[in-house]
Order: sequence, then C-alpha cells, then structure tokens
Amino acid sequence: MLPADAVFAAPQGRITGIGAMSASIGEFRRAFPAAEVAFGVPDRYGEFARVSWVTRWHDGRADLAGEDFAQFGDDGRIQLLVSFDGTAALPGG
Repeated sequence: MLPADAVFAAPQGRITGIGAMSASIGEFRRAFPAAEVAFGVPDRYGEFARVSWVTRWHDGRADLAGEDFAQFGDDGRIQLLVSFDGTAALPGG
C-alpha cells in the first residue's frame, strides 16, 4: 500500500497520489493489454530499495528492461519510486 502522497517518477512523467497512479496503471493496461511486467528480487538497504524489471510486450517489439529505486517512509510504505528504462552506461563506455 502506498501513502496518499506517494510519488512515482519515470521518463514518461511524474505522478503523485494513489488515484493518479491507479489511473496511470489502468491506462497502460488498456494501451498494452498483452504486456507483462516481471520484477526481480528487491534489494533493500535501510530506507531505500532497488528492483530490476522487464516489460514483455508480446506484440513483436523488443522487451524493455530497467530498474526502480524506492524510498520508504517512517511507516514502511513506499514514499518515492523512481523508475529508469534501460541500463546505465558503464564508465568509459
């Protein structure tokens, strides 16, 4: 469960609040009904966590992988979730 003022930030935009997040997920599901999002095992360090993910479109396009970073509030719920598409470039590469 997310607090009412939780924030989700991604390359596609920023969303604040449970209602807006729920609506955004619904829009994604309607636009890409065959898509499947799978998550890796979360790695948590204190109030922070990260998890890898992959979106499988099932429509011929290449899978999209990325990583999410979370910050938890004092109540243990996700307060901020920042999502990155793809992988970060390696130094010197």
